[in-house]
Amino acid sequence: MTKSKFNYRQLTTKLGLPIYFMNLPHAPTVGVGVLVKAGTREETWPAEAGLAHALEHMVFQGTKRFSTSREVSAYIEDVGGIVNAWTTKEMTFFWRQVPTAYAERAFISLADQLRDPLILEERIPTEMQNIVQEIKRRNDDQPQYLSHCAEKFLYGDHPLGKDILGLEDIVLNLHREHFLNFWQKLYHPGNCVLIIAGRITEVKIVELATNLFSEPQSSPTKRQSIKIKTSLTNELTIKREIEQVHLLLAQITPAVGTPEARHLSLFQTMISGGMSFPLFQEVRDKRGLCYSVYATMEAWSDGGDFSIYVGTDPVRYREAITTVHQVIIQSKTDTKLLERAKQVILGRLALSFESTAQIISTAAQDVALLGKPRGYDEIEQEIITITISDIKNTVETYLQPEKMKTIMLLPK
Repeated sequence: MTKSKFNYRQLTTKLGLPIYFMNLPHAPTVGVGVLVKAGTREETWPAEAGLAHALEHMVFQGTKRFSTSREVSAYIEDVGGIVNAWTTKEMTFFWRQVPTAYAERAFISLADQLRDPLILEERIPTEMQNIVQEIKRRNDDQPQYLSHCAEKFLYGDHPLGKDILGLEDIVLNLHREHFLNFWQKLYHPGNCVLIIAGRITEVKIVELATNLFSEPQSSPTKRQSIKIKTSLTNELTIKREIEQVHLLLAQITPAVGTPEARHLSLFQTMISGGMSFPLFQEVRDKRGLCYSVYATMEAWSDGGDFSIYVGTDPVRYREAITTVHQVIIQSKTDTKLLERAKQVILGRLALSFESTAQIISTAAQDVALLGKPRGYDEIEQEIITITISDIKNTVETYLQPEKMKTIMLLPK
């Protein structure tokens, strides 16, 4: 199959929700997912802190057809399939990956889960305790906790600064009414998109979707664009009972879909594409400053953030910061490094198209943030047209040492 085949079609139906389909005639599996345009930013804080993520958990606790969490999962797992979901700041995605012969199960399972969740009051306390344990696990992981602290510091009172997991005391006091109100407000056809990839015909998709997702058309929930007002100070330090300094050098960046966000995403690979790339080579291999060092790039509808993490010795953390800035400065004009990063991204993109689950998950993020899924050709074109001049100008605009914020966990 040529890579040009890895593109989506929007199917024409009379249903209330859009359908995007990628035909993969030789795939042994089918990936089916429903994107719900409801994330953490739709919560009213602090009264609903963590509600979007908690609702994702609760719809797995039983439905009209599958009355227990075991039955919900077993219906897919018994044929070797995968049943899962995830919640982010701006979306929730429920998905199934099944052998091609069992594609109908994926549609049945998703439709039942999203149309007829039981949300039983007696199941809520136990599941909320599980989420509290998820919060505690995150807080015990130093890099994850650092990232959590950095989000609030970078985004301030903007909805993107809300913690996806929520607040422990709020999560423990959620009741059925909270879930039903949130579900009725946001879980309707106008706010959902059905995404499919694999070996299945369009006729079969329309048949299954019509039988299972037959609710009337509704209007999507409107989301207000809000300007990000980040902290005026450039440094945040938090002391914990730890032995390393865990630090992030970070900066707020433009919104998803902008040229600058694409440039910074490519630059992230230029410096942190693997163990043979500059961050790892300079900070770890040449200087022995750390065990772990990497860059990340997040892009959302109102903005995003670029950050570089290092876990290092308390005596040498300033040397680590200086070295990271040197890597940024030296890499922003490295043409060979740019071409190498492009090849890495396109290679990994090609590998991602081996998994129907990965395909639909990537598409869900594109639909939620860009309005439609991108195929291989479109992504490739975006990458190959970026020049070293684009990289240099954008890096100098957003990643100058004096502009980047430093967030640190320090030993007491």
